[in-house]
Amino acid sequence: MVQDWQKVVDDTKDVDLIILDDADLGFRDHSELWPAALQEKSKNHPWILLKMACPLAQGPLWDHLHKNFSDRLIVVATVDDLRLSEVQISQTLSWERTAQDVFWELVHNPCINSVSHCAM
Repeated sequence: MVQDWQKVVDDTKDVDLIILDDADLGFRDHSELWPAALQEKSKNHPWILLKMACPLAQGPLWDHLHKNFSDRLIVVATVDDLRLSEVQISQTLSWERTAQDVFWELVHNPCINSVSHCAM
């Protein structure tokens, strides 16, 4: 157990939105610290806004969210973190080319293409 982390007080499983900032500081590996709405079945199927840091689309938290919540999962990541994840995205070219690179990688690169299964 990571001693610097604390579980949310008065956590409830019935929420409409969960916002997670996964900076790869240990939270993604400790399911006992995740919100109750991620761990227990609830009447609501919450939307999840996940800000990820490198390594992207990896670890127990990602596996759980991808398997159980991908239809209501919104992922936010920086292009620099994408580039650090074995993703080939052009730099200093046009925005159009960068967008094409991101699209191609999300569809074809097995290191990151599970992100394309998310709602957004």
